Amino acid sequence: MSDLLCASLSDMIRLDTDRYLEHDFMRLTKAAQEIGVSPITLKRWLLSGKVEDVARDKNNWRHFREEDIYRIKAYHLSGTSEALEIREPGPFDHKVASFFSGIGGFEIGFEKAGFTTSMQCEIEPFCREILTKHWPDTPKFEDIRELNGNDIPTSTVWVGGFPCQDLSLARMGKRAGLKGSRSGLFHEFARLVGESKPRILVIENVAGLLSSHKGEDFAVLLSTLAELGYAVGWRTFNSKNFGVPQSRQRVYIVGCYRDGCGPSEILFEPQRSPRDSAKGGQNGKKPKTAFQEVIGDPCGDGPVIQSIAYCLYATSARHTGTDWSRNYVCYPKIGMVRRLVPSECEGVMAFPRGWTIPPSHRLEGDDLDSARYHALGNAVTPPVAEWLAYRIRNYLEGKSAWQ
Repeated sequence: MSDLLCASLSDMIRLDTDRYLEHDFMRLTKAAQEIGVSPITLKRWLLSGKVEDVARDKNNWRHFREEDIYRIKAYHLSGTSEALEIREPGPFDHKVASFFSGIGGFEIGFEKAGFTTSMQCEIEPFCREILTKHWPDTPKFEDIRELNGNDIPTSTVWVGGFPCQDLSLARMGKRAGLKGSRSGLFHEFARLVGESKPRILVIENVAGLLSSHKGEDFAVLLSTLAELGYAVGWRTFNSKNFGVPQSRQRVYIVGCYRDGCGPSEILFEPQRSPRDSAKGGQNGKKPKTAFQEVIGDPCGDGPVIQSIAYCLYATSARHTGTDWSRNYVCYPKIGMVRRLVPSECEGVMAFPRGWTIPPSHRLEGDDLDSARYHALGNAVTPPVAEWLAYRIRNYLEGKSAWQ
């Protein structure tokens, strides 16, 4: 670049910066506007190291000062940046690959946020029937142990809840943890992650993962993902806080490839959101819990049900289980109690009514009900998946609350 061109470029950058820099610093969105690129482009340059990152304050917000704007704009106008990145981003076209798909709870949530499901992997025949019913054209795989990275379509996000049977606190006796034959399939998932290096991972599992083998299993999961280049964050969510009529606590783990700030941007809000707190009772009486609140008239003909269900497990089909006996429908006048039927469990899990009715007649009667109970008990609640999907979309589009 000639000296004259350098001088002209310098004058142009300085003039524009002086005109728009009203404070000592700018946030990312304003800085991107000043530089002449989209926020996601600017963020990609910073994360990839194409331009040196800027300082952050104690709340982890990026602060762009005058010298930062000058430096990055010089990079942009020098012709060394991608010329096509000046334009506004096109339609949202990110894909999500689903592993241990179950009946598609993750997919429902992510598709509501604009993602496209690129593939599904599920070993249970009944669940594959349900997936085929709702996603007939999506590529499907049966056994994750037989998959290779080349089999998986390029996808920005990978989601999955590897089997929890060896981790769950609902199981009696010693837990096998990640050495178990089912929960140990995490290592197969990690193998594929190492081969493909997707940008974002979302893993769902029971809260027992955090304490399995005194936390050693969770430490293995974290170290495995870290060795593959992922920064990892986790948060426990209860589905009842997302409009689901069930107390269902699960841990969600987010990994972002070579982005140390990504998991916190996705999982955590920058400040506490408004909430309604329960009012205390008078004269020392404690307020009723959601489990004690009922829908229906206890003095009427029924039915009467709890306003919030206890957690549904995959063992709900067994009458010897502990959870089904707590979730019941009561008819006080006639002294009858019954369990929830599968269509009611679909509602308790926030799935559309009839979602788990298969297209074939391979199973009937009690066998069909048991398969539906089992599939629903293992499922991800779609509203939680949807919340995460929108947070990830904002992150990808450079609209994070941390900016």
